[in-house]
Amino acid sequence: MKSKKELIILGLIIAVLAAYLFFQKSADRTHYELPALPALEENDITALEVITGDATLELRKRDDVWYVEPGRFKADESRVKPMLDAIRNLTLTALVSEAGNDQRYDLDDEKRIRVRVLASDRELRVLDIGKTAPSHQHTFVKIASDNRVYHARENFRSRFERSRSDLMDKTVLTVTRDNVKRIDIARPDAPPVMLSLVQKPVEGPDEPADAETPTEAPAPAPELVWQDAGGNLVSESDINDFLSTVSDLKCREFIEDRSKESYTSPLITVIVNDGVERVLTIFEKHEPEDAAYPAISSENEHPFLLSQFTAEEIINLLMDDTHPEEAP
Repeated sequence: MKSKKELIILGLIIAVLAAYLFFQKSADRTHYELPALPALEENDITALEVITGDATLELRKRDDVWYVEPGRFKADESRVKPMLDAIRNLTLTALVSEAGNDQRYDLDDEKRIRVRVLASDRELRVLDIGKTAPSHQHTFVKIASDNRVYHARENFRSRFERSRSDLMDKTVLTVTRDNVKRIDIARPDAPPVMLSLVQKPVEGPDEPADAETPTEAPAPAPELVWQDAGGNLVSESDINDFLSTVSDLKCREFIEDRSKESYTSPLITVIVNDGVERVLTIFEKHEPEDAAYPAISSENEHPFLLSQFTAEEIINLLMDDTHPEEAP
């Protein structure tokens, strides 16, 4: 009998403890409220400052185009947009730490990424980004004037781990290949090359003088061929190789300490006309051992470096006597 009473009492104690732990846990879950973040629309944001240690990256929007500052280098929109999305869609999901554990979450001064979100010079939001949470689906963050550490939804730190050069749009020449009708190439050590896309003359078949007039057949579609200034045919495959290289040309990096006007005596100047004259000029290397050539383009305000492979491909293509072919 005594044993049965003890079991009942023990069961009651366990039930009471379980109820206590349950209600205590529920109380802990509702002990804090997550900050309500004001909604931000993409058009609200006109500038970003991304601060890592002593380095600050500045992005500013002008006439709906993002630029890397200072210097007004056009930004790579495919890299800016994910940053804006992370800022606009920022959602706090849990409180992680009250205070004092910044280093544990890579939110200390040395490792954090601080993002200032601006409308002109008015501050909309300041966000400190720490490391990715163990779930790989959250990021540790802090909000301005709040020492607490939160879980934010999504893994987005890598979107802000960019160098100044990473954020620049490296496209320096764009050509609409299907519209190209003329290519001009000039270099100091060779005659100028002038190539044109022209209609090949159509030769009719020889017919006996007394032949009956045949029923009119539809005229064949005109055939277009490339030729040089002397009327020699130029290999279409060489033209295609050349246009493939220059049609969406990207530089290795921009030259920030020099102007376009400081470059003279080009190795080669290429003019591609697709309805607009698009000009690319390549110069001697700064140093013979360099692995890149300086260049300028009518499509960009800044001088830049082309990789040695790309520059020499442009220099050498179409330059072996333009590969003339005898007309049939």
